[in-house]
Amino acid sequence: MILNNINKNAFLSILLFLFLEILASSIFVSLTGLNLDFSVLFCLYFCLKFEVEIAPYLVLLIQWLHSLFSSLSWSLETIIGLFFIFIIKVFKETLQLEGGRNRILITFVFYLLWYFVRYVIYFFKFSNLEYLKSQVSHDFFSSIVITISAVFIFKLLDKLWGKNV
Repeated sequence: MILNNINKNAFLSILLFLFLEILASSIFVSLTGLNLDFSVLFCLYFCLKFEVEIAPYLVLLIQWLHSLFSSLSWSLETIIGLFFIFIIKVFKETLQLEGGRNRILITFVFYLLWYFVRYVIYFFKFSNLEYLKSQVSHDFFSSIVITISAVFIFKLLDKLWGKNV
């Protein structure tokens, strides 16, 4: 019964994610030039809400689906997601996500750390500092937009999954 509920909620979360990715990769990029990475936001939510037994599978699925809309490597992004699952597991009790300001701050810090780890990995993989310099400002502005929208998306996901996840 619980597995069936998780499957239904996971399917609905994936549909929401795909809808946001389609909007971000088509409409928002053409209007603003910013590429919004909703996969990191969904990974953060899954890392915060689920135990270590379930979250890696959801992170893998999100990153694999995100690779359909992005040129980023889903395997490297999944490894980063797994790294953050364990980091969040250690600090989960100290993170307070009840207030809107707390969610915004934690989401923004999480995005910056995610991008920092991504930059380090891609620097060692490609040894191209110019690429990283061009991505830093681009990713910084997109993380601000995503962070502001995180409050609304987290509320939608909370309603979908329920409070006792």
